[in-house]
Amino acid sequence: MKTSNTILLPLLAAGLAASALTAQVGPTGSDGSFDISAQVSNADGRSTWTYTVVKTTEDTKDLGHFIISFDACDDRSPTIDNIVSATVNGEYWLHQIVPTEGETGCGVTSTNFVKFDNLPEADTYVIEFTLDDIYAAMDSTTWLKSRTSCVKNAVLAPGCKGYVR
Repeated sequence: MKTSNTILLPLLAAGLAASALTAQVGPTGSDGSFDISAQVSNADGRSTWTYTVVKTTEDTKDLGHFIISFDACDDRSPTIDNIVSATVNGEYWLHQIVPTEGETGCGVTSTNFVKFDNLPEADTYVIEFTLDDIYAAMDSTTWLKSRTSCVKNAVLAPGCKGYVR
């Protein structure tokens, strides 16, 4: 049986089950900004997370990296090893995810995160990964790296294993 929840930000604030969040993020400088939304669906004992990142202006530069924190639930959070599939804009990306920041300059504070590296040129990025179990939607952080700017954002991300928010 497949279940899919889609809840908007006002419902999240009300404390109800949540699986979608949309926000505009980005620097005010020349690199532009992005709209980002997150969705999760649970089926067959796995959860699939989809992040859609859209440039907001013609001047917005391409993303180089998408980094997401997985440390919302300590030792019950997933790690990169729990990702069974990953795509960017429908293309296989499992070979281009890493658990290290490298030289992004983003100042990632999480000790448990995944970086989607070498993102292609695009106006819209659909970043999707499937985890080997059900993980609740929890408040977390992403970092969007675009040329010289790196923007930290609040998003929903995988949290506690086996728990549904």
